[in-house]
Amino acid sequence: MNKLFQTGCIIPYNLTMRTFKDSIYARIRQLEQLIDAKEQALAVAPDGFLKICGSSRDKLYHVNGNVMKYMTHDTCSPLPGLLAQKSYDADVLRCARKELRLLKNVYDRYPSPGIEGLYEDLSPVRRELVRPVITPDDEFIASWINTPYIHKPFDNDTPVILTGKGERVRSKSEKIIADFYDSHGVPYKYECPLTGTDGRVLYPDFTLLSVRRRTVIYHEHFGMADDPDYLVRNMPRLFFYEDLGILLGDNLIITCETKNRPFNTTGLEEMIKRIL
Repeated sequence: MNKLFQTGCIIPYNLTMRTFKDSIYARIRQLEQLIDAKEQALAVAPDGFLKICGSSRDKLYHVNGNVMKYMTHDTCSPLPGLLAQKSYDADVLRCARKELRLLKNVYDRYPSPGIEGLYEDLSPVRRELVRPVITPDDEFIASWINTPYIHKPFDNDTPVILTGKGERVRSKSEKIIADFYDSHGVPYKYECPLTGTDGRVLYPDFTLLSVRRRTVIYHEHFGMADDPDYLVRNMPRLFFYEDLGILLGDNLIITCETKNRPFNTTGLEEMIKRIL
């Protein structure tokens, strides 16, 4: 890309190429599903509503038309809970319908292609002359992948285990993980150095690129989780991440295996759906 224009980037580089309009559409679909569920729930809810009164607001009444009947705090009776849920569901339904109307109006009026799509619509010649405010996914991924790094060296007695794309790793489980990420199109770096707050260097098993979030995620695999000595040696890695603000469930994935429970990718697939 032509580097003449190095200014004017008014949108942070870490924005995703997923457009705001896409997010609006996703929210609309969620609201439509929610409205359908609450309409079904209200259709089978008991008649009337729950009234709570008394000096300490501990007296429950079932109001149905002109009849108001006192209800005891009997845990065996589901009626108070059903009536309370009915009232809550009605409020949720009312709010969801209001939000849905608003978002549909915004969606219909939203400019197309939007800021995110303007660069993609340019001719190749024009793309070479401008600097986009949001880097396209393919360029973002290529820039990250092609940034060189020196991974942790292998000892002479380390077995040679290669991934499907010929990259050397230290264990069969790491080969499974690497091949899994590669087959799912998740950009990753194996044992890319990470500097801690005290200057120490850690080599995470995998450093992943979340294209959607425009951030990196770290993955540590504990291959001998049933070995106390192994765990003692590796626990400081978690403190290392914590000091950097890298937290489990946010930007850190941990997988484990034991002798009796070998590693499989089932849980990993669910984690990358949620985190990446």
